[in-house]
Amino acid sequence: MRQRQLKGCQQIHDVLSSFQASDDARTLGHVHHSPPMSVKHAGTKDAFTRDWALIKLDREKFPDGFGFENAVDLQISLFRKLCHLINKHNQRFCKDPPATYKFPNNKLMRLQGTVPVDELLGRSSSAVIANHDGCRNIVMKWGSETRLTAGIMLDIESVARHCFGGVEEESYELAVMHLSNPHEFDSHLPYGFSDPGDSGAIVFDLKGRIIGMLTGGSGRNYGVDCAYVTPIAKLQSDIEQTIGRRVRIL
Repeated sequence: MRQRQLKGCQQIHDVLSSFQASDDARTLGHVHHSPPMSVKHAGTKDAFTRDWALIKLDREKFPDGFGFENAVDLQISLFRKLCHLINKHNQRFCKDPPATYKFPNNKLMRLQGTVPVDELLGRSSSAVIANHDGCRNIVMKWGSETRLTAGIMLDIESVARHCFGGVEEESYELAVMHLSNPHEFDSHLPYGFSDPGDSGAIVFDLKGRIIGMLTGGSGRNYGVDCAYVTPIAKLQSDIEQTIGRRVRIL
């Protein structure tokens, strides 16, 4: 067991060491496109927060055979507490609880695929079947400030208000409530789904499908924490229209 851990550490060390040769070696790419933050399609029901940047990576700076897949590192003690919280929620609110959620064997959650907007809002047949027994979509995110947290994504859109250049505009975002158990407060778990500094974090479901990007939150008002997420399908479509090329998420 210890030898496997040491081997894994050595592999990580070898990869990171390749970026220490010079300042140039640590430059992994450059910003290809970054439109000003705004509300796209403002004044319509399709309005959403436009806050993304496209980074072009320099493949020559990465070792041969390096994979560019998206994954979330779950090697933290908090994840087991979150698993317990998720399973308790399912047992309490689902008439037919799904299988017990377990810690992945490789300690990595592979993020692959996206969730269509209709399914997110409960408008597709698969979403209707999934929510028929009272279950709600449990989602997670890894943010710079609060790290790994879990929440419940509501099947309605929430109005978010923004002020750009002194002009207030509204967008329609997905709403996520923090998954918590007030009767079993754990000081080691973050109090809310997100905090300032988490913006830009990817939100995903328990299958590893990408739901969207965290763009803000209401803060902890009267014990309620609500975060706002822009659907990845809208962002992906906007990127494709902007650069004139199809974008595929690895």
